Amino acid sequence: VEKQEEKTTMIEGQILDVPAGPQPPNPTAKCPIYRWNLQHKYNYTDVLLLSQFIRSDGGLLPRRITGLCPEEHHKIAICVQMAQRAGLLPDHKPKLPEGHVPKRPKPQLNR
Repeated sequence: VEKQEEKTTMIEGQILDVPAGPQPPNPTAKCPIYRWNLQHKYNYTDVLLLSQFIRSDGGLLPRRITGLCPEEHHKIAICVQMAQRAGLLPDHKPKLPEGHVPKRPKPQLNR
């Protein structure tokens, strides 16, 4: 709330009640996929879901951070790989420094 008295402006803050977010249908499940009942409802084209489980360099976050069960972690890993191959998700690889020479040159083939 903004009040003006001659040359002074006073701004007063008010605390508003923020509505709670949606509650998961299965709140006791430990795996987030099971908590929201998404077991068979995602595939490699669900980029928004998959992007929550990847790092900035394109790798998959570990299970201890994501909280996924082993079965769903494996499914997510496969979907992330498929999305990266399809070009839907980035698979960032670090650029080599300028002038970098690989340790073992690739063998020349008789072509």
